[in-house]
Amino acid sequence: MILFLVSSIVYLFLGGIPNFTELQAQLISTFTAVVPIILLFTFFDSRKGSPGKRKLNLKIIFNHHSYLNYLLRNIMKFLPWQIAHIGIIRGMYTDFDLLSQCFTYGSLILLVVMLYMGLITHNKRHLADYIVGSRVIQTHNH
Repeated sequence: MILFLVSSIVYLFLGGIPNFTELQAQLISTFTAVVPIILLFTFFDSRKGSPGKRKLNLKIIFNHHSYLNYLLRNIMKFLPWQIAHIGIIRGMYTDFDLLSQCFTYGSLILLVVMLYMGLITHNKRHLADYIVGSRVIQTHNH
């Protein structure tokens, strides 16, 4: 509903759908989708966890506790999503040239690696956890 309203306002005030360069489309995607989600999860994680983590009694702990570590962890966590955006948007402008396909498939490979690490490793840590020195633990608050 919100997307429809925003799109309608843009369409009415700009007299149609504006044409964007690839760079403009990349920036719009980054700053309207990826950055807000990273900041939102960073905020939640730094304040006793996201709603899902709190509901499941999970907590993130770090070797070196800092807000920057929460931010870096979430940047890494959402990196496959951003890389996929880059590939798809580039592909729309280049008929999905080799580079756009590399970004898109690279994002999928990174996603699979991160999921595999989280599911299979003995301590359930994924790539971002290893990079920033964090781990998610179960708390016993009910």
